[in-house]
Amino acid sequence: MTSISSTNEAALLILQQSISPVNSTDAKKTDGDNLVAIAHGQPVKQTSGMSPQPTAAQSKISDALFSVNDRSVTQMKLDLIDRAGEALGVKKSDYASMDAFVAATKKAFSDLKSKPDGAQAIAKIERDLGLDKLGITLEDLINSADDPDKNDKVTQALKKQLAEGAEGGSMLKQDEIGRYQVVSA
Repeated sequence: MTSISSTNEAALLILQQSISPVNSTDAKKTDGDNLVAIAHGQPVKQTSGMSPQPTAAQSKISDALFSVNDRSVTQMKLDLIDRAGEALGVKKSDYASMDAFVAATKKAFSDLKSKPDGAQAIAKIERDLGLDKLGITLEDLINSADDPDKNDKVTQALKKQLAEGAEGGSMLKQDEIGRYQVVSA
């Protein structure tokens, strides 16, 4: 049989005495009040001097606003769409809505495609944007612009790129004008 040394017993007694006992009925009442408040979407009453933990929604908002390392696939897709539009001579800032920008980008793409040297120009844009490395075409990207949240070929390629980046020790890095690029660690 093992025995606890007297020093350890003394330390345990001191720790037990330093913790102030809480009346069990008060604790149960506070827990019940908190459950009712949470169920009704009201703030929880504080029983200690500690600040409350942020809610899940507050955490998501904070991450979206302040995290530069967490880029979503949709954000990456929108960035690619914006860059494709610029490569075709269409600036997003010139249009009042995303729909108008996408329509103008589609028109510029079809105009470029109909030119005699359009295939070479499209291939150059695909290389410049890195679409060839993703295994998608400029047409795939422009067609996916109608619904950026859709799980299409572009989304799958970007997910694959993010997964490979995480496995290979790569990370996203922001350049001087705010674009994100995958960089090996």
